Amino acid sequence: MPELSQDQFEFILQFIHAEKILGMLPVVNDTTVAALFGITAEEYRAVRDKISDRARTAAAELLDEPEFAAKIESLPIHAEYTVVGVGDSFTDDDQSWLEILRFVLQSRFSQCKLNIVNSGVSTQTSTHIVARFQEVIALQPDLVVFFFGTNDAQRIDACPDKTLVGIEESNDNFELLNKLVRSETAADVIWFTPTGILEGRIAKHWMLGNTGSSWLSTDVERVAERIRAIPETVVDLTRVFGEPPRGDLLLEDGLHPSLSGHKLIVKELVDVLATKG
Repeated sequence: MPELSQDQFEFILQFIHAEKILGMLPVVNDTTVAALFGITAEEYRAVRDKISDRARTAAAELLDEPEFAAKIESLPIHAEYTVVGVGDSFTDDDQSWLEILRFVLQSRFSQCKLNIVNSGVSTQTSTHIVARFQEVIALQPDLVVFFFGTNDAQRIDACPDKTLVGIEESNDNFELLNKLVRSETAADVIWFTPTGILEGRIAKHWMLGNTGSSWLSTDVERVAERIRAIPETVVDLTRVFGEPPRGDLLLEDGLHPSLSGHKLIVKELVDVLATKG
């Protein structure tokens, strides 16, 4: 693998969390994970902290907006409250909407016992999420937010005639997950549609453009259509980000939300939660 620049290295660490994949092994810790990347535990923590600090700063900026702060104060957060964000890299991201929300809620509800669980795992499809969903049920959360589907729409260059998960299987997975969370928990449920993508940026990106896979806007939109049909509260991020999405709301890779994009997602989510409250 060619030597990476610091920005490229940080991009990888922002989304890839080996401890989520290898967590069942007794030797997984910062030192062993850092060794996988050829760095020390201190260097590993410094990069992760740097990215996390961006989420913390974004949370503070949102709370400086009087309208947003007022909506946060109105949320029905009780003494013990568990939020689970279920998804892929759009949630697993160290500066994701969920990490920003974590800092927002911790700031305003410090007297409560909050449990904010990031159940996002990069590269996963809806089928992977079904396979591990018992972990979410076991938490008996108060709020579950589903945000995935873009990887279902991925195409592999060696077999470009089908998406990684067929649209009917995606739909079956969405329906099953919704049924499970409704029947096995008492959680409030919110779904996000995927955001739109910028195909040109993906193709030119130093990493995504060299993975042997690709995404088409039409495939992602097909997934979004199925999520819009779920009989739950659905936040249509395709609409929120624009069609095509605004360039500043995505990273240079054309796929993942930027920090500005994640802040916008948090605002949309809080709008919905404040209305529910």
